[in-house]
Amino acid sequence: YTLPSHEKALNIDLVLDKDYNTLAEAVYIPFPFALDKPKFHLDLNGVPLEPEVEQLPGSCRDWYGIHRWAEAGDGSVSIVLVPLDAPLVQLGGITTSRWAHKLDTRRGTLVSWALENHWDTNFKASQGEDLLFRYRLTSQPKYDSAAASRFAMETTVPPLIVRAPGAATGTSGQFLTVAPEGVAEVQLKRPADGRGLIVHAYNLTTDPQTLSLTFPSL
Repeated sequence: YTLPSHEKALNIDLVLDKDYNTLAEAVYIPFPFALDKPKFHLDLNGVPLEPEVEQLPGSCRDWYGIHRWAEAGDGSVSIVLVPLDAPLVQLGGITTSRWAHKLDTRRGTLVSWALENHWDTNFKASQGEDLLFRYRLTSQPKYDSAAASRFAMETTVPPLIVRAPGAATGTSGQFLTVAPEGVAEVQLKRPADGRGLIVHAYNLTTDPQTLSLTFPSL
């Protein structure tokens, strides 16, 4: 367990020393939170949504494959969980193979489904040796999809430090500035013909946003 001094976060690194086993098994890591009337939100394919409320009838409620983060909260607090190595989660408790038609959200528990070998087609029959599972958590006064996404992105994509030969000591700069910060996921890529840049901006909030993009060094 680690409490970083530079950010509001709880880091949990779990090393599981496990024997190989080909019989059906699973490893669950629950995160039970003391919440009144809990509600959940998930990052599914980069889109923040509320399970059950924004799900199609008949779609899976027993487990969810998240993109970066899962959230549980009530009227007074919102807790964001970022599972770096195990993207399958279950909501409200262990719900494997319930085939639920309606999501039971009476308990504010996020469950990380870390390991399983329940399926025997195109899956490894057993998992073993030292296995590392990393979890990052933070809290905020209320659910904020943009803040949750930003915390998860900063956690999953830390700054890349590289050597810059010939750079003057003390020089610094920023290639792209985005205002306001924290409301959109912004990505850059070169087009196929190599001319210019393509900017992808995805709104992480439920309100319309206007972004100002500036390239200070161009």
